[in-house]
Amino acid sequence: MSQTHPQPNIMSIEPFNKEIRRFKLAINSGCPLRCEYCFLDKDAGEVLSAEFTRKALDLTLESPGNRKKILIYGGEPFLEFPLLQYAVAHARQRERTLGKTVSISVATSAIAIKSEHLDWLKHERVQLAISLDGDKSSHDRFRLAKNGTGTFDRIRANLDFIFSRLPARNLIALLGVHPDNAKNFALNYSSILGMGFDAVNIEVIHGVPWSRENIENFKDNLLDVATKIVQSINAGRFLFLESTYHEFDDSASLPQKRLCPAYSYLEIFPNGDYSFYPFPFIAGLQDRRHVRVGNAREGFLPRYKDCSFNAASAQCRGCIPEYYTIKSLQQGGEAYDLRARISTVIVKEILTRYQGLDALKKYLAEVSWRDNSGFSQ
Repeated sequence: MSQTHPQPNIMSIEPFNKEIRRFKLAINSGCPLRCEYCFLDKDAGEVLSAEFTRKALDLTLESPGNRKKILIYGGEPFLEFPLLQYAVAHARQRERTLGKTVSISVATSAIAIKSEHLDWLKHERVQLAISLDGDKSSHDRFRLAKNGTGTFDRIRANLDFIFSRLPARNLIALLGVHPDNAKNFALNYSSILGMGFDAVNIEVIHGVPWSRENIENFKDNLLDVATKIVQSINAGRFLFLESTYHEFDDSASLPQKRLCPAYSYLEIFPNGDYSFYPFPFIAGLQDRRHVRVGNAREGFLPRYKDCSFNAASAQCRGCIPEYYTIKSLQQGGEAYDLRARISTVIVKEILTRYQGLDALKKYLAEVSWRDNSGFSQ
């Protein structure tokens, strides 16, 4: 234990009284890309241990609730393929033992994807999430190889191979939105659809300045995208926004499930620390210490271990504001809130406009399947 940075008291991990619906494992920091907005040290060689992987999965799957979503990312998870295989095998074993439904997704740049990976994804029922920033110009502006060249052409060629092996239903695009690309967001969304995707998760880039003009551009473009998604129900091709899934889910409407960060935002770093922050946007050890809420070996800090949700309590009202205080990561917060608000608008509009129609029933069934199963053989 460092004398200059003493670690706070950690309590036992058992019992954990809060439901974890969605959990992210950052299994490594290594990556063949050098994206300008990612703060990871790609050469640090950080890899989550098998022990911590198992403990994090057990924590999630044994928590209250029968439906779980495991999101695995890095770095580039396929660079640690044996660990990735171990994580999924353990999750599937616990799924059977506990009788719960577990949806698993692996995020990738698609640069390192191989045929054996796709065969394994099909066999283990794992969804593939592919990071893209839109068309060639927008993507190559930030998502670079080690030599500084753009990666769009390599990824686009791999996409043709991936779509030839996996149904589109099993794929989702992680559409990164940097403030410099905000004015082109709707065009980049359309570009993603043109590649064959019908499901998108909007990944707002944090840690870089968002000007008022950037925010307004993003808002206008979000409204265009929202219109396209709502109209897709009558257009013959359903379009999906991942951030709307939980809003369609009545069981997730309770305040304790929607507002508690343990429900949707808990993740583990490769060193075994738990946090509520997106790992790639944490710059340096000092920020990591700041966002740490526990670790896989010893458990959670008392505040996060012993609390239970109560909307009237000062502790719950202050939890998120007191936690999300790193100034660099507040950059992008307004854009992220816009994404959340437009997701709510989309859900309300769909439920109102198509109420009682068979098309709505089919759409909601597909949303539920993608959120809770996520894979078609």
